[in-house]
Amino acid sequence: MKNNIKKNFIWNSIGITINSFNSLFFLIIVKWINGIDVAGIFTYSFSLCMLSYVISNYYNRAYQVTNHNKHKFSDYLIFRIITSIIALVVTMTYSILSNFEFDKIIVILLLLLFRIIESISDCFYALFQDNDRLYKVGISYTLKGIIGLFLFFIVDLVFNNVFISIISLIIINVIVLMVYDFNNMKKITKFNFKFNGTAIKSIFFSSFSIFIFSFLSMFLSNISKYILTYFADNSVQTILGILLMPATMVSLVGSYIIMPFLSKFKELNNKGDDKAIKVFSIKILFVLLLIDVICCIVGYFIGIPILNIIYNINLNEYKTLLMIIIFGAFFCASSNILSNILTVQNNNNKQLIIHVVTTFISLAISIILIKNMIITGAVYSYFITYLVLFVLYIGLLFTTKKGDKNEKK
Repeated sequence: MKNNIKKNFIWNSIGITINSFNSLFFLIIVKWINGIDVAGIFTYSFSLCMLSYVISNYYNRAYQVTNHNKHKFSDYLIFRIITSIIALVVTMTYSILSNFEFDKIIVILLLLLFRIIESISDCFYALFQDNDRLYKVGISYTLKGIIGLFLFFIVDLVFNNVFISIISLIIINVIVLMVYDFNNMKKITKFNFKFNGTAIKSIFFSSFSIFIFSFLSMFLSNISKYILTYFADNSVQTILGILLMPATMVSLVGSYIIMPFLSKFKELNNKGDDKAIKVFSIKILFVLLLIDVICCIVGYFIGIPILNIIYNINLNEYKTLLMIIIFGAFFCASSNILSNILTVQNNNNKQLIIHVVTTFISLAISIILIKNMIITGAVYSYFITYLVLFVLYIGLLFTTKKGDKNEKK
C-alpha cells in the first residue's frame, strides 16, 4: 500500500485541480461562442445543479469510506441512485414552478444529468479510496475533465448549441463510468445489485446531518446567484459568475493548504492539546491571508484586464467589486479550513447550527441588497455571508473545550 502513496497524491491532485477548474473553462467557452445571455443561463444552471448534486450525493465520500464495513458497496450505490432520482424530481419541479424559460429548464436538466452521473461515479471513488487506489479517482477525473472539455469546445464550436455540447459531456461521463470506473470496481469487490431496505434506511438516518451540513454549505456558496436570477437578466448573471471565478481559485488554494495538515490536527486532537490546535490554526489562516493579499494586489493591477481578455467582455467598471470578492474569498476559504479542523475535533453539531444561522442571515441580507443594488448587492451579500460565517467559526474554534472533541457525529 505504501507504494501507492506518491501515485495517489499526484493523480488525485491532478484530477481534483482539473475538475475544479472545468466550470471556469466551460463558462469561457460558452461566453465566447454562445454569447453573454446564454452564458448567464449556463452560470445559473450550473450553480443550481451543484446544489442538486448535494441532494444526489446525500452522504459524502468520507462517510462511505469510514463506514465501509457497515454496508455493502451495492447498498451505497442503490442509495445513490435513489437520491439521484429525488434530486432530478426536486430540481425539475422547482424549475417549472419558478416559471423559468424553456431554454433555461433544458440546460438545467442536461447539467443535472451530467452532475448525477458524477455523483454515481463518486460512489465508485469511495470504494477506490478505501482500497488505497485513490490514483484511480484522479485518473477518472482527468479522463473526464480533459476529454470532456475538449469535446465540449469542439461540439459547441461546430454546432453553436449549448444543449448538444452538454450532451457530449454526459456521453463522456457515461463512457468513463462504464468502461473505467465499473471495470475497476469489479476488480475490488463482487457486485450484487440487491435492494436492502434496512441498509438504505440506516444510510439515510446516519448520514442525515452530513447531508444538511453539505446542502447548506453549497447553498451559501451560491446564494447570490440563486437570488440574482429573480432580479436581473442573464447577462448580469454572467458578469457575477466571472467576478466570482478568482474566489474559486483562492478557495482551492485553501484546500491545498489544509489537506496536508489534517493528520497533524488529528494527532494534536488525540493528545487533547487544544492550545496547539488554535495556534496552528491561526498560523495557517495567516498564510492564507498573505496569499489573499497578494491576490488582491495582482487583481487590482491586472485582474480586470485579464478577465476582459479571457471572457471577451468589458469589466472595467467592476474593479472595486472584484477587490471585495477576492477579499471575501479569504473569509470563505478560511471558513472551509476551520470546518476541516473542527471536523477533526468531531465538533459537527455546532457547525450545523452555525450554517443554519448564517443561512437565515444571508437570505435576508441577499434579498434586500440584490433587490436594491443588483450585482453590487450580490457582491456585498457574498462578502457579508462569509464574514459572518468566518466570525462564527472563529468563535467556535476558540470556545471549543477539550470535552467537546468527543461530541458525537
